[in-house]
Amino acid sequence: MPLDITSSDSYDSPDSSPDPYATSSTSVTTNIDMTTLPSGLPILGPLTGYTYAREGVIIQKQIAQTSMTIRRPLTESEKSALAYHTARGFAISSYGPTIGIAAGLYRAYATRAQFRWPMYGKMI
Repeated sequence: MPLDITSSDSYDSPDSSPDPYATSSTSVTTNIDMTTLPSGLPILGPLTGYTYAREGVIIQKQIAQTSMTIRRPLTESEKSALAYHTARGFAISSYGPTIGIAAGLYRAYATRAQFRWPMYGKMI
């Protein structure tokens, strides 16, 4: 039976109360103040790759991934909480390269008297 296009039974009229969970919007717009979020080391952080631009990109990706995972747009409070915890993890991880370099320099300085080529010279 063919469909009657001129029928008065039409479901094309927009709903008066749109459902926020029904949208599949992939665009993420956030208004997060980056100055209130935790940041990494001020001088050595950007030298080791932990810049504010990279932090902003990681926060945007985390919000978009979380929104796709739960299949609904995040509220502003959820976005700010997720941004805070992502920035906190980013700030903590910015200490890693600096601590590693400092530990390596200390170890090289502390063992400088025994520094020699492996398997060369007097064997203890």
